[in-house]
Amino acid sequence: MTPTYYLTVTKVEQIEKLIHQGHYFEARSLATSTLSESDDLRVKQLHALAISKSGGAQAAKDYLEPIYQKHPEDPETAGILGGIYKELFKNSQETKYALLSRDTYHQNFTATGNYYTGINAATMSIIAGKAAKGKEIAGELINKLSESSSDFWEVATLAEAHLIKRDKTKAMSLYFQVIQMAGDDWGKINSVFNQLWLLNHYLPVPSEILKAFSPPTVVAFVGHMIDHQDRLMPRFPEVIELKVKNSISNAIKTLHAKIGYCSLACGSDILFAEAMAETNAQVTIYLPFNKADFLKTSVAFAGEHWVKRFEDLIKKYPVKVMTSENFDGNAELFSFHGKVLLGTSLLKSQLLHADAGLITVQSQRDLEGKEGGTRDMINTWPFPSKIVRINPDEFHSLPGATSESKSFNEDEIKTKVKPVRFLIKAIIQGMKLDEIDYLIKRIVKLDPPIIEAPHVVVVDEDSLVAAFTSARGAMNFVQLIVKNGKPETMRISLHAGPISIESQNNNPSITGTTLVEINAISSHALTGLIYCSEQVAAILVMERQDLLFHPVGRIDLGEEWKEMEVYTVDLLQ
Repeated sequence: MTPTYYLTVTKVEQIEKLIHQGHYFEARSLATSTLSESDDLRVKQLHALAISKSGGAQAAKDYLEPIYQKHPEDPETAGILGGIYKELFKNSQETKYALLSRDTYHQNFTATGNYYTGINAATMSIIAGKAAKGKEIAGELINKLSESSSDFWEVATLAEAHLIKRDKTKAMSLYFQVIQMAGDDWGKINSVFNQLWLLNHYLPVPSEILKAFSPPTVVAFVGHMIDHQDRLMPRFPEVIELKVKNSISNAIKTLHAKIGYCSLACGSDILFAEAMAETNAQVTIYLPFNKADFLKTSVAFAGEHWVKRFEDLIKKYPVKVMTSENFDGNAELFSFHGKVLLGTSLLKSQLLHADAGLITVQSQRDLEGKEGGTRDMINTWPFPSKIVRINPDEFHSLPGATSESKSFNEDEIKTKVKPVRFLIKAIIQGMKLDEIDYLIKRIVKLDPPIIEAPHVVVVDEDSLVAAFTSARGAMNFVQLIVKNGKPETMRISLHAGPISIESQNNNPSITGTTLVEINAISSHALTGLIYCSEQVAAILVMERQDLLFHPVGRIDLGEEWKEMEVYTVDLLQ
């Protein structure tokens, strides 16, 4: 029999790895099961961290506080609890959490001299309005640390300490040293920038320092495919490929774009991804449905050389598929995928406090607005002033296009297409089936009327699943459920994708992979919070300015390119 010690060490490593990868839900589940067999302090620390990272800062606080009381001198326990208080402060702006964070960090720094808890104690003192104490702690750190250290975080700590002491010259020198040490590690650079961004609300940070660490522009890209061989009038003939590629490269340089989101159809998409690769930029590729169907509809018709370029790029960059189901001629999947692609770039820019932009390759003589096409996508972008437009008409003298060619055989389209719907799943503790049914009917009959009545509702025991045609309608319904019920008893999740709706004996049912996926979110949801998939968050961020989204983890759905990003949703007052 293997000793418990080795089992615990192995599981600790697994939990740490899951947290490092952003799989906070799985980390929380593994920590919970491990704690049923072990009383290991490290597992308890990681359990609290996973709870907090997956959206439950308040629950994490309640769990870790008694553990901290038993181990006040442990830097890791203090660091995690101080971070939880810090997160609660950022979410609520209640000074008591800033003070709790500062005190937790400071008590540990006093006991251990750990520079991590020390610099956080200094920063949180500034934020809590205790500037003199913050400077005092910063001075202690300056005396302890060496600027000749090869450790990135030690030098970053020393730079922050000099900043708190208002020594601008020394702080700038050290921060530029930190930049050089970070290289192309955007994770480290963004971590420092987030701390500077927070501190700048309470202590002036020199603009030169903020600019040095400012994140690059996040860009989305949409554009035309290479012309199909049976296209009547040219729009993007392959002979102008190099000119379009050069224009895309120039746009990337002009915007200082280092993070990009695109699809991977032949023509503009592949040219954009290749141009980003030449600058060592990060790119995330989005496909509307499974790879085989996408190659058939959007790549292979242009020739094997485009297929090879497609294959090379998916080996280089992360890929996300909106649904693993077949295309089946459902043009709505292109439209849905395009909106998610654009919205995700905005989510990323908000998370990084970065500028967002859109680069497009669009013929100005092409007047057709095909669903899910380039013109359709550009019209959904909420910031018209932040678009760099590349017009392929300028690179050839041929007449403009008068109609779209078919990139797939319409004879192969199945007559029964699964509609894209926005799903809500609400599990309401202590509420019976008839009570849930009454709650739904009351909401639907509200005056003024709701934005959109659910397309279909399935009620089962203590839960309901409702389908809507729009993200706005689904979110409005969620807010009304919360307002008219007891949110502390609810676990609410939102997701979107193609679904099948059937009815037997007037009892509707919803089936398909989208339902399986929302059930996966719901199984990890914490009570009192609203969770949504990246698909829903991406569309809502373009439609609603009063919502705030927090990334809280990823769920591995066990299929290629099907790792689902999950967010919590807060309503701004």
